[in-house]
Amino acid sequence: MPKIVARELFDGASFKIDRLGLRPLIDEIEDIVCGFPLHVLNQPQSNGGAVLREMIDARFKKRNWAQNKIGGIDWLKCKQINGTRVCVGCEIQVSGRSELIYRDLSHFRRSIIADGQIDLAVEVTASDSLAKLLTDRLLSHSYALQIIKETRSEDLPIVLIAIEHDGFSEKPLPKKKTNRGKGKAKRRTSSK
Repeated sequence: MPKIVARELFDGASFKIDRLGLRPLIDEIEDIVCGFPLHVLNQPQSNGGAVLREMIDARFKKRNWAQNKIGGIDWLKCKQINGTRVCVGCEIQVSGRSELIYRDLSHFRRSIIADGQIDLAVEVTASDSLAKLLTDRLLSHSYALQIIKETRSEDLPIVLIAIEHDGFSEKPLPKKKTNRGKGKAKRRTSSK
């Protein structure tokens, strides 16, 4: 099973987890991202991140987290405590381009400060060693940490989690085929 190899907490996130009773939701996220076998080919950029993302998304869905497919935080779950509703938002960045973290941080800032939709944000990334084995230009934990500091997002209650594979296999995680070129007219060449 994948393991959490790094965990950073910003802006009093640990106090919020305790004070607001969010530990069960954090534990649930950690169980979701670690509760399945993850074996990858030990070769740089040979494993598909999109397949890993689909596996994680299926686990969030099974646990009844609300999925936001357009323009918001990936996964959201709330719980009632003595009539008070507290919520955690979670972004998963184990596929796609590394610069998507800027979008995630923008979603967190809006959802915590402007909208008040969530009380705590969780960003899940690949560890540095796993990121090297997944598709090119993927967000690694150390790069996410750097961007959080550069954008001064340490003033948000964020938990940054890095997951790592639990072993190697002889086959890579399959890469998803893209739709590049779909719908484009084929270039015709004439030979005269």
